[in-house]
Amino acid sequence: MATVSMSKQAFSRLELLLRVRSDRLRVADASALLGLRRPQVLRLLRGLMQGDPMNLRSKHRGKPSSRRPPAEVRGAAMSIVRGRYVEFGPTLAPGPEVGGPI
Repeated sequence: MATVSMSKQAFSRLELLLRVRSDRLRVADASALLGLRRPQVLRLLRGLMQGDPMNLRSKHRGKPSSRRPPAEVRGAAMSIVRGRYVEFGPTLAPGPEVGGPI
């Protein structure tokens, strides 16, 4: 059997869904506790019934953000920061409103 790493949120989802499956919790109550609508809870239950715990994990896990800037833009920004603000890391470098235009 393979080991699946889960976040605390996914593990608590699993616990609630197991309670629903064993009839100790209603779907409506589980949806309120999870902050999901009823169809989403039913979709998670279907995935659990298929025996795949990967269905409870986020599908975006391990993928880059869709808001991530292109590598060229990031590289250009980093070269400017390294050239002008040697003593600062990229998160501590002053922005345009503090140190003038970059």
